[in-house]
Amino acid sequence: VGKTTCARILAKVINQKDNDSPEQDYAFNIFELDAASNNSVEDIRNLNDQVRIPPQTGTYKVYIIDEVHMLSSSAFNAFLKTLEEPPRYAIFILATTEKHKVLPTILSRCQVFNFKRIQIKDMVLYLRSIVSKENLEAEDEALHLIAEKADGGLRDALSMFDQMVSFCNGVITYQKVVDNLNLLDKDYYFKVTDAIVNQNVGEVLNYFDQVLEKGFDGQLFLNGLSEHFRNLMVCKDSTTSHLLDVGENHRVKYSEQCKNTNLTFLLNALNINNQFDLEYKNSRNQRLHIELALLKLCHIKNMLNSATTLDELKKKSDEYIAKKEAQEKAKKANTASSPTPKIIPLADASFTLPKLPLKQNVVPTPAIQMEIAEIVEESDAFVKEAIQALKEESVTEPDEIENYVSKVEFNEHYLDIAMKTFAQDLNPSTAALLKMFEPKISGNEVKISMHKANINLVEPIKIEWQRFLRDYFNMKELTINIVEDNTIIRQTKAYTQREQLDEIVKNNPIVKELLKKLNLKLK
Repeated sequence: VGKTTCARILAKVINQKDNDSPEQDYAFNIFELDAASNNSVEDIRNLNDQVRIPPQTGTYKVYIIDEVHMLSSSAFNAFLKTLEEPPRYAIFILATTEKHKVLPTILSRCQVFNFKRIQIKDMVLYLRSIVSKENLEAEDEALHLIAEKADGGLRDALSMFDQMVSFCNGVITYQKVVDNLNLLDKDYYFKVTDAIVNQNVGEVLNYFDQVLEKGFDGQLFLNGLSEHFRNLMVCKDSTTSHLLDVGENHRVKYSEQCKNTNLTFLLNALNINNQFDLEYKNSRNQRLHIELALLKLCHIKNMLNSATTLDELKKKSDEYIAKKEAQEKAKKANTASSPTPKIIPLADASFTLPKLPLKQNVVPTPAIQMEIAEIVEESDAFVKEAIQALKEESVTEPDEIENYVSKVEFNEHYLDIAMKTFAQDLNPSTAALLKMFEPKISGNEVKISMHKANINLVEPIKIEWQRFLRDYFNMKELTINIVEDNTIIRQTKAYTQREQLDEIVKNNPIVKELLKKLNLKLK
């Protein structure tokens, strides 16, 4: 942006007096040092030796140190003493693009002038003046593209402009600038945005494929699309439209396209692009990563249409909670006012599956397992019909209910069914614990022996468990007695893989024959 040029101009005029001739040359009082290539302590020592010599003519000796941030820490420290107590005739001008790399002790002894990047519109005006002076022809969109590519640096803009004059034979067009500077045509962003708004996924992916075929990077395309969304956003408000720094033709296109997009869509699109841009480098399949971002952009409209406001969600949540609370209160009131015996479904009480004539300790074959599955399926259908018929009978008399419930006999077989039914509503660990022990019946008492550690786990559910069994067997006097037996834990043995295989072979000789034929061994 002209830092070094301004330093040279200041160094030239600082020694001029009112009565001096404009042609007076003070060049021998100006010293330039490139800190990028002269950044050692020895270079700074040579500079300090020169500072001791006063100027032969003029008032000041000026030292311009370009790219001063490139000096090493040792060189900075060697230069610090001279800056703290410089001779009255010495002036140092330090130019840098990265001020934060300069030591704070040096910055505190300097007057700091921050140069801003040259704006695109100013750069376009300057390029337009060159076009007029050189009798050239250039489209405004082409000059805008060169200025944007220069990113605030006029020197870069002039270099690219000079290249375009050579390549285009004096006639600079937008398309020629795009082709020669290897830039992505902005029309792609307009087309992709239209396809996204219309939710045309296939068209969006085809446009992205064309961009990749032209040799452009996926992240470059994503960043350009984010900038396009930003331009649409600032174009929607008249107070921010001046921030849209593009050519007149593109300004008209932005004005037309922003009518088809709302602010909510653009904000969501920018958030998605920002997220995928941050994750781009860590992605293994980078093309798929960008395609996924484009798919999400295409479905923003559906998400916005189906989403409800926070107030509506809160209202629905409050209504649901109030409804549930009312149902619980009504249920408790009905239970307290008119208690009725609980009817146990046939599936849990009076119906058992037919036993197949299987040999003891023999694993069922696949055919038998299929037969069991068919029987279970038929049984489930029968049970559903029986329950429906029971509901249709509308049993209301207490005697009839007593007769029905009495069908569930209080024996170990139905006790096992009741235990499994109760375990279904428990967490898996507690359910598995209950299935480990065999309850014994003694009168109206269910006696269970278990280890002390297991008693502590079962104790919290004992009351609920006892109430369930009382309702199941219609026995108000039924009690559960848990007896401590610390020897039970030793009865449960964890089999190794070898012991498991030996047990299977022992109970199923056919498995041994199979292992022999397939030549299988357990390592």
